[in-house]
Amino acid sequence: MKPKLLFICTGNRFRSPTAAAIASKYGFPVRSAGLGKSIRGARIPKSVEDKLDDMGYTLQGHRSRELTGELIEWADKVIYMQPSHREALIERGCPVKKLVALVDFAPEKLAKIPDPAFGDKEMLEDVIVLIENCILEMDRRGFEKSIVRDFSPSNR
Repeated sequence: MKPKLLFICTGNRFRSPTAAAIASKYGFPVRSAGLGKSIRGARIPKSVEDKLDDMGYTLQGHRSRELTGELIEWADKVIYMQPSHREALIERGCPVKKLVALVDFAPEKLAKIPDPAFGDKEMLEDVIVLIENCILEMDRRGFEKSIVRDFSPSNR
């Protein structure tokens, strides 16, 4: 059985729900949430929903939600998009052993999954493809071989 994955980003309006939609297609039990309080209940941008539909993924009806302790408890792995998310997750009591950076599965060395919130259509597609490639590699490789990255202030 595949592990239960909780995807985290800042607002739960693009990166984490996109990753969840892609991972669910590969048989992972998934949920997603954001670290911000001001975004609860927001819809994903129509451009994101349309692009994901074009690529065979669905986010219809998704509403952003804030991270809760229940979600952390539910998850086997909590997958974050950027180093500041890791720090915030630890501050909220997430066990370090559950934490995984999605960029650990990227085809090239990256510090974070870019946030296309203010980018153009091309950036949107590039980020979706990057997330998709990370999920495919994660599915292929599993978590035992994931890289542990040091995101301490001196290594950012």
